[in-house]
Amino acid sequence: MNQHKLKFVLASCALVLGFQTSLMGQIFFTESFDYADGDLSIVSGGLWVGHSGGAPDIQVVSGDAIVTSPGSMDDNRLTGSIMDPTDVWYYAVRFSVELGSGQNINNDHFIHFKDSGTFNFNARLALDDPADPLNDFSLSIWASSEGDGQADWNGDFAFGEEIIAVVEWNNGTGDATLWVNPIDINSTSITDNELADAMRAVESVALRQDSGSSSVVTIPVLSVGTDFDAVLAAVTPATGPNCPTGFTLVAGIEQAGTDFANSCDADDVWWGLQSTTFVAAFTPPPIDVELDGAIPIDGGGANLTFCFEGHPTLGDGTAFITVALFNYTTGQFEQSVFSAQPNGPPDALYCKTVDNSSGDYVDGEGNVKARITCAKTTPGPVRLFIDSMYWEEN
Repeated sequence: MNQHKLKFVLASCALVLGFQTSLMGQIFFTESFDYADGDLSIVSGGLWVGHSGGAPDIQVVSGDAIVTSPGSMDDNRLTGSIMDPTDVWYYAVRFSVELGSGQNINNDHFIHFKDSGTFNFNARLALDDPADPLNDFSLSIWASSEGDGQADWNGDFAFGEEIIAVVEWNNGTGDATLWVNPIDINSTSITDNELADAMRAVESVALRQDSGSSSVVTIPVLSVGTDFDAVLAAVTPATGPNCPTGFTLVAGIEQAGTDFANSCDADDVWWGLQSTTFVAAFTPPPIDVELDGAIPIDGGGANLTFCFEGHPTLGDGTAFITVALFNYTTGQFEQSVFSAQPNGPPDALYCKTVDNSSGDYVDGEGNVKARITCAKTTPGPVRLFIDSMYWEEN
């Protein structure tokens, strides 16, 4: 990792630690499942207690809780408080999903708030059928276990994709609200209402294994409290300075055996992109990727910079690499062009800096976009290996 980026990571970590410390009074607990492998109700030393079903229990495996369907035992952990009739509580959970031994996912709710009983469940987060049958699954929120409906998320997700969900239970109104991968409380959300089941004496959060259907939910961390920002921060991974969260390949494909998830840390584990066919022309570029990310809205400087560290592999000729930032006012990417040695490593750092004092390059929710292209001067295949990517303000 270069010194510039390392200093930024350390500063970011210090800010996060200070932020979490200031909000600690608004978090009931953050659970990272840092236990030995085994039954959750046993290895947690009684913090988690079974309230429904029998063996097999929810398993802890390598610091993750594994919630399975079909499964049996359901566990809950007390918050140390009981909801007043007008209280609003949140849980945030980071998780991924895989298909189990069967072939269907349908209303597999796996986490919720509960009172002291075994039936009164609120703000149930569930896996559901995808809207697009070519995708893997979607999400829905149920206000109550006695409710007659649910609210469905407008979008689908892939097996293995890591997701952050924040769920609110409003005990006064009976509203359960779901955010998926939010930036803040103003991000897109959906709400299900069941006023008849409001004003419950909620006291814990529970993990549930469905007796039917077919899913495996892996949970590395969850947090419960009275403040949206606090629980979201508690489950958000420290992945470096404003790394990309998603991408769209305009041209090219991913190199087999490489992973976008490796593109945050400068650790010499690369994300590889390559041209799909023999490239005979310089334009359009045979590798073209658009990147999505987010930065704090309040910012940290007038300039916005996007950098990536990596190298092309060409065989011969000269590579031309562009790095661009998206201007939300003009609706255009603004780029810089670099020439590169034909065959790396070593990696080089390619950056684009713009004056963002007018906020043109960040939208109202803190979203940012960047674009990388790679082409060469002679015919033949093109490959681009990326070690790290990040935005920063300065």
